[in-house]
Order: sequence, then C-alpha cells, then structure tokens
Amino acid sequence: MLVLRPEHMRAFERAAEERFEQALVTHLAGFLPPRRVTVDLVDLAEQVPRGLALCPRFHLERQFDIARLFEIVCGSLGGFRSETLPIDALNILYTYRLDPALKLDRLQAWAEKPSGKLV
Repeated sequence: MLVLRPEHMRAFERAAEERFEQALVTHLAGFLPPRRVTVDLVDLAEQVPRGLALCPRFHLERQFDIARLFEIVCGSLGGFRSETLPIDALNILYTYRLDPALKLDRLQAWAEKPSGKLV
C-alpha cells in the first residue's frame, strides 16, 4: 500500500506551483510583446513570485484568474516591481465578496482608462 505523508504532499504541491510559475512566465512572454510591452525573461521570472504572493490577499485562487491579473498588471501597470500596486488598483482588488472575474474586469477597465481614475 502506498502511503503519502504530509511532506510528500508538500513536495507535490511545490512542484505544481513551480510548473505554474514557469507556465505563467512562458505565457506572459508570448502575451506581452504584441501589446508593445518589452519583456525581459529574467525580470519577468523575478516578478512572478512577487505577484503570486499578493494573490491570496486579493482572494484570487484559480490559475486563470491569477494569469489574468498578471496580464493586466504586467501589460498596463508596469508589472510587479515593488511590494504594492497603485492605491486605486488595490481598492479594486481588495473588494470583499466580489466575483474574481468582475474584480479583474474592473481592474482592467481602470488600468486601460487614460485618466487612471477609479471607475
């Protein structure tokens, strides 16, 4: 009988996280250039852990939602270059009990608005 101990499960979870991180970098490397965003793969690989660390605070759990957050932030807001995002973006992302898709729609509308005002 096969017995999986907690340390085995943590190793599997970490391997899955690493695969997602690499897939996210690969996705963004293809997604950003057509939108006229210069991509440095090393810089992008450094931004991914910073952005992923923020996702639980925004209640973003699905890989699809996380990838979309990265598309918006890296494509319109300059990426995850520091520990925080603009205050208006945070106000949108911290909205409590809002469907992630709607939250990301609002963030994208705000990020793409020329005036940069909260919608």
